[in-house]
Amino acid sequence: RLDALFNNGAYAIPGAAEDLPRDALRAIFETNFFGQVDLANRLLPAMRAAGSGRIVMNSSVLGLMAAPWRAAYTATKFALEGFTDTLRVELRGSGVHVALIEPGPIDTPFRRKAIPHFERWIDWRASPHSRRGTARPRPRGAAAPASRA
Repeated sequence: RLDALFNNGAYAIPGAAEDLPRDALRAIFETNFFGQVDLANRLLPAMRAAGSGRIVMNSSVLGLMAAPWRAAYTATKFALEGFTDTLRVELRGSGVHVALIEPGPIDTPFRRKAIPHFERWIDWRASPHSRRGTARPRPRGAAAPASRA
C-alpha cells in the first residue's frame, strides 16, 4: 500500500531569459517538471486502487512570482503549479489528496550547485546583461563587481 508521495527534485540554471538556449530549457524541464509529473502519474494507480493517498508537490516561492536571472527555474515551477492545481481538481472525490508547497529560500547547496549549469549553458560574455556587470552569478557573500560607468 502506498500512502503518500513527497515529490521533490529540481535544479537551477541562473541566467537572463534571453540568454537561455532552448536545449537548456528542455533539460531543466525534464527534471523539474516532467520528472515530478512522471513520478506522480506512475504512483497514482496504486493510490486510486486504495481509495486514498496524499501527493505533496514541492514547488517554490518562484512558482508564485518571477525573479531576475531565474527564468528557467521559475518557468518549471509555474508549470508544476498549473499541473498540480489541475491534478487536485481532477482527483477531487477519489480519496487521493493533492497539496502544493512553495518554500522560500532555504540554506542548502542549491545555489552553489547551480553555477556549473550556468557555466555550461549561459554565454554571459555575449549577453547584453554582461555590460552592466550583472550576468555572472556570485557566490553568497562575494562582493559585487565595481561599476564601469
